[in-house]
Amino acid sequence: MKPFFKNDFGTLYNADSISLLNEMESGVSQCCVTSPPSYGERDFGIDGCIGSEGSVDDYLEKVVSVFKGIKKLLCDDGTLWVAVKDTVADGFAQGIPWLLASRLRKDGWILVQDIVWNKRVLEKNSAVSRRFTDSHDTLFLFAKTGKYFFNMGAMRTAAGKNSVWAISNRQDHRIPVQTLPPRLVSTCILIGTSDYGVCSKCGTFATRGNKCKCKGREVVPCVVIDPFAGFGTTLDVAQRLGRKYIGVEINGSFCSMASKKLACFGKAL
Repeated sequence: MKPFFKNDFGTLYNADSISLLNEMESGVSQCCVTSPPSYGERDFGIDGCIGSEGSVDDYLEKVVSVFKGIKKLLCDDGTLWVAVKDTVADGFAQGIPWLLASRLRKDGWILVQDIVWNKRVLEKNSAVSRRFTDSHDTLFLFAKTGKYFFNMGAMRTAAGKNSVWAISNRQDHRIPVQTLPPRLVSTCILIGTSDYGVCSKCGTFATRGNKCKCKGREVVPCVVIDPFAGFGTTLDVAQRLGRKYIGVEINGSFCSMASKKLACFGKAL
C-alpha cells in the first residue's frame, strides 16, 4: 500500500489497521505503544473506525483483531504498551480496560503488569455526584512471550520503579481527541527498546559494548509501531529517540496533522 507519509525514520499509512497489519511482514517491530479510540465517545463517520460499534462486545472484538496483527509484527521478545480509557454509561463504569485485558490474554498475550496513569489534569466531565472524579487511566504492559525485553536502566530513570505514573495529560485545545502525552510515550519506548538498536542478522537487542552471539556486524534502530496513530505522537517521540516507526491511522485528516508533525524532525522521502 502507498504510504501517506514517509521520512528517513519511518512510514505512516492511511488505512484500516486490521487489513493492513495482516499484509505486513512478521517480526519487523520491537515495541508497540498505542491507545485505541474510546468506546462510544465520538463517531467521525468513517467506515471501519473503531469506537462507534453498537456494543462493547463488538468494540472489544475489533480491538483484539488489531492486536492480533500487532502480535504478528512484533519480534518474540517485543512488548505491547496499551493505554485504555474506560467509558461511563448511565452513570456506571463499563470496565472496558479489564475486559480488553482479559480478551487479550485469551488471545495469547501475556499480561505483565497494569500501570496506573495518574493524569493530574481532571476530565472535562469530572463533576459527578455519586462517583469519584476520574483522574486516571490504565496502561497495560503485555508481552508476546515470557522472554520479553525490559530496559531496567531506563525503568529506574524514567518510571521511578513503581507502577503509578504521575504524568500530566494537559491537552492541546486544537486537537479534537485525547492523545497520549509525549512523556508517557517516551517512558514506554525507552523501557521497551534499546538505545543501541538490534542486530540486523538475528534481531537480538543490542547493549553497550556487547557483541551479538551470532557475530552479526550491523546494528539497526529498533522499530516502534502504533496501529492507532492519531496525530502521530508515538511516531514523533520514536523518531526523536532515534527509533524507526510504523504508523497506521484510518482518519485522513488525522494523518495530515501527523505528517506535518513528523516532517518537522525527519527528512521527508
